[in-house]
Amino acid sequence: RADDGRASFVLALGGVFNRVEGAPIVFGPRLSVRLSEGARFLGDARLITRTGENFSLGKGRFGYRLRGEVAVGSRLSNTGFGVRAYDQVSPVEAWPLREYESGWAAFLLRSDYRDWYRHRGWGVYAALRPSKQLTLTVEGRQEDVFSPATNNPWALFNSSKTWRENPSVSDGSYRSAVIGLRVDTRDDKSSPSSGVFLSAEFESSEGRNITGTVDRNLVCITTPCVPASLQDGRLTFQRAWLDARRYLRLTPVGRLALRVAGGGKLGGDDLPLQRRVSLGFPDPLPGYTFRALSCGGENFPGSPALCDRAIVAQVELRTHLGFDFGPDWANDWGDEDGAERWEPFHVNGPDIVAFADAGYAWSVGSGPNQLAANRLPSLRLWQPDIGIGLDLGP
Repeated sequence: RADDGRASFVLALGGVFNRVEGAPIVFGPRLSVRLSEGARFLGDARLITRTGENFSLGKGRFGYRLRGEVAVGSRLSNTGFGVRAYDQVSPVEAWPLREYESGWAAFLLRSDYRDWYRHRGWGVYAALRPSKQLTLTVEGRQEDVFSPATNNPWALFNSSKTWRENPSVSDGSYRSAVIGLRVDTRDDKSSPSSGVFLSAEFESSEGRNITGTVDRNLVCITTPCVPASLQDGRLTFQRAWLDARRYLRLTPVGRLALRVAGGGKLGGDDLPLQRRVSLGFPDPLPGYTFRALSCGGENFPGSPALCDRAIVAQVELRTHLGFDFGPDWANDWGDEDGAERWEPFHVNGPDIVAFADAGYAWSVGSGPNQLAANRLPSLRLWQPDIGIGLDLGP
């Protein structure tokens, strides 16, 4: 630390345990330097070690994340201009499960509920942050997308169980423009009792040199293949996503949470496989089988998500039983950005929880089991579930 800034070196788990990377370990420096009275430089460089089956130094075992940003304004209200470069593995659908839920399911039970793709490229962005609760970002990206193979990382239980196949995605080069909006007025990131959370994203992309498929009736798992509609190796698409949540305190220990989430294809060609969606177990429709609504994905190895659009509504009512125990010094396992905190050694409650969910996922088109682009599914198509249980915390 110094008067004009601070520097640190990070060695940490750089994501969640999964069947492609194993445990992704990151290490590298982070820098924050004051350039002037109203400007700071924020730098971050991480080398990613993909352990996979072992700690070998072979090709593809390493990735990276680099970021540099100049923020003009105060720490609470500023405008940032930055550039980033990356070679990392990301989930096809990150929205259903929380990070630690997905990681622990894979590490403990050998059940990876996410699919993964590797992307390598760079982006230039601007971020407007008028307050801690509001962020608006605009980014241009250029990246190459690859289909990673399933590895065989060690898991604590079910050692005889075979990992689910990691389906291929639509390999190729993509140029994208992305606009993102985030509003967060929650009083607590982990267990909110009041406030609003809103996350919205619009993406317009052009793909070139596509060697994977985007045809919902043709899914390649091991070798690249191209449907007739993609003989030129190009596609253009637009998509949007919205996740809106409202939290209300009903009593000193009673809370109500409401959520509507969904989105998908807006226009253009078929979505690439890394942008497809589905619904089912374990979230956000836990009353159904894994990817019960996948638009035919259950017919292919790995059960890939093949739907163009999805929508889900959820309501949750919980009340606290009024006791907790656990050492306070070991309870804060927040992430590095402070976005979410969880307490693995603290039993706080339990909470009695009653919940209900309903949703539907579909393909856009004029064929059987498809809906026109200008239509939403009727309520009779929505798949509901209800449940009740105890929540002991993470």
